[in-house]
Amino acid sequence: MIKCEICKKEFKQINNSHLIEHGINKIEYKKLFPKAKLRKAWNLGLTKEGDERVLKNSISSKKNHWSKDSKKREEIVKNISEKHKGKTISESVKQQFREQFKGEGNPNFGNYWSDEKKKKSSKKMKEKYKDPEYFAKFKESHWSNNEDMKKHISKKHSEFMSEAISSGKININTGYECGWFDSKKMNQSFYYMSSYELKRMKLFESSELVSEYTNKHGIKLKYKKENGSYSNYIPDILITFTNGKRRLEEIKGYIKDEKVFKSKNKVARHFCKKNDIEYKIILKKDLDIL
Repeated sequence: MIKCEICKKEFKQINNSHLIEHGINKIEYKKLFPKAKLRKAWNLGLTKEGDERVLKNSISSKKNHWSKDSKKREEIVKNISEKHKGKTISESVKQQFREQFKGEGNPNFGNYWSDEKKKKSSKKMKEKYKDPEYFAKFKESHWSNNEDMKKHISKKHSEFMSEAISSGKININTGYECGWFDSKKMNQSFYYMSSYELKRMKLFESSELVSEYTNKHGIKLKYKKENGSYSNYIPDILITFTNGKRRLEEIKGYIKDEKVFKSKNKVARHFCKKNDIEYKIILKKDLDIL
C-alpha cells in the first residue's frame, strides 16, 4: 500500500481521483513531495524468470489486442461512443487536465518531429484517405454534418478572428491595397487593409497634434445583424491627441450595406459615449482632414 503524504491514508496507488480532493494533481503532488511514490513498482519481488515471463505475456497481449481486429475495434469504439454520448466533462476536471498535461506533463514534451517523420506521417495519412471505406466514414463523422457543431465552430472562429484582428496578431487580404506601415512615432509596424487607412496613418505620423495612434486597440463591439444573430465590429483606428482627447475612427471608401453600417455605428457611438471617446466616420473627402 502507498501512503498519501497529505492525508496519510493508504491506497494501492495515488491517482488524480484522490488528489483532486486535496485540490491538486499528480504533477503538483510530486512537486510538493519529490520523494513520494505514486504506486509500487510493478515487478517488485519478482524473480528474473518471473520478470521475463511477465514481459513475454505483455508482448503477446499487445500482439493479440482487440485494437488489431478491425471488426472488434469498430464494435468496441461504437459501444464506448454510445456510453459517453451526452456526457460532458466538468470545468474543474478540464482545468485539471490542462494543468496535468501542460509543459513537461505533456507526453510529447520535447518530442520534435524531423522532416523525415513528417513526410512519413503525411504519406501514411494520404494512403488512408485513398481507402473509399475510410474516407466515407470520415466524411460521415465530419463536424460539417452536425448543425450544432457547425454553429459552435463558427462562433469560436469568429471570436478568434475578432481577437486576432483587433490585437494586430493576424493580417487579412481585403482585396484592396494591403501592407505594413512602419511608424517611427509609435516605434512599431501597423498592417493597413486599404490605401485609405495608409493615407490616414501617414497623416497621424506627421501631425504634431497626434501623440499616439493604433489599429491594435483590442476593441471588439457586438452588433445585431438583420437575421437576429450577433457579430463583432472592429473599428479601424484609435487616436490619442496631445490635449489628451481620444477618437475612434471608421474609414469608409463606400458603404456596402446601409443597415449593417447603421447597426455598427449605433454600438460604436454607445461605446464611445460611455468611455469619453469621440467617434468619427472618415470618408474619402475627409482623409486629409484631422
